[in-house]
Amino acid sequence: MPPATAETAPVDAAAGLFRALADELLREDQQLLFPLMTRMNEIAELLGQGAAVDPAYIDGGVRLWSRYVNEVHQQRIERLYGVFRDIIQLPGPARKLERRRGVHVRAEKVEAAQEETGLDKYNEIRGTQTRMAERIGVLKGLVDAYRRGEYYSPQMLASLLRSGAFSDRAWAKYEEEFVLKYLNEHVAPEEDLRLRKEIAASDELRRQVESEVAQFLAHPIPKKGPPA
Repeated sequence: MPPATAETAPVDAAAGLFRALADELLREDQQLLFPLMTRMNEIAELLGQGAAVDPAYIDGGVRLWSRYVNEVHQQRIERLYGVFRDIIQLPGPARKLERRRGVHVRAEKVEAAQEETGLDKYNEIRGTQTRMAERIGVLKGLVDAYRRGEYYSPQMLASLLRSGAFSDRAWAKYEEEFVLKYLNEHVAPEEDLRLRKEIAASDELRRQVESEVAQFLAHPIPKKGPPA
């Protein structure tokens, strides 16, 4: 493979980082978020059936959920947004090839508009981060109410656990599919493994939270009545 020129190096660098981030996104969903959301839904089902679940265990799950939302996901989603922005601003290989073939400038404007739409779509995904963080705050309050044995708190907690788990899992899947589709359509196949160092800090954080989630899931859901 010939050495990167001054013109192609930024594009190849963005491609390598984008692929590394796509890999990170898949690992994050499959090994951290989806298993945790499955357990949250199981807790919701038990609460909905009238079972008394240990509030300390629910609190531990919500705290892990909070770590995912406010640390792992927040960090990655902002970095990935930066990569989207860089790829759109840089002259991509497809556009350079079209210019060499003499395609009319109007076609380039159409492609640029489509890419801007892609950035807008990822902006929509970024907007879910605020709603996810707000939901975590409400969940923490409901866990406290459940611990105190407040009237109807099990039902309200079950409802928000169920809807929150469904929503975050659905949005994560949408984000995953959108990112990989964009990657497939817009990024050259070359990958610079060197750029994986740029996500090392995020990988370390993800692995730490993933380990905590695995420990949490290793225990069966304890059934214990909250103190009166």
